[in-house]
Amino acid sequence: MPNPRSFPGLVLVACVVFFAGCEASVSTGDNDLNTDEAERNIQAQYPAQAGGLKLTEIDCDTTEAEVGNTFMCTATNSVGLNLDIEGTIDRVDPDTDRAHFTTRTVKAVSDGTYFSDRLLPAIQKEGRSVESITCPEVLIKTGTKAECDMTMESGSKQTVTITLTNGDGDFDYDTSGPTP
Repeated sequence: MPNPRSFPGLVLVACVVFFAGCEASVSTGDNDLNTDEAERNIQAQYPAQAGGLKLTEIDCDTTEAEVGNTFMCTATNSVGLNLDIEGTIDRVDPDTDRAHFTTRTVKAVSDGTYFSDRLLPAIQKEGRSVESITCPEVLIKTGTKAECDMTMESGSKQTVTITLTNGDGDFDYDTSGPTP
């Protein structure tokens, strides 16, 4: 018989996943956005926008420093989310060779360990004989469903289905795994 449960994400707050408001002014140098400086600015501002989490990696594409141009960055944060961050240039000052841009996270994907690490103790606490849980990559978006593989202490395999209840990482799970 299915056993639906809710599980709050706690760590993945909305600003972690879809933060807005990172703004920076960087040099343009030869009419292109200085991506090294842009990366440093985004990385420095991220913790304030993401509840203290940090970007452990970031790599931004280059673009010509013109108002309206966009550039993409790929990043990973300290809870393992892979992020696609879009920057939009909204001002360019030719006198100072500075371009101002804003960013927003347009996509966040968990490598699955975030969910596995929370499911295992929760399901074990229910008295279920689960040895390990492995979840696939999960798009952080309301309604996303993913099937995670459970290995029971007996060696048998079961499935637990997670459904994201919001964009903050909160999820419900459903399993019919055996009780001891």
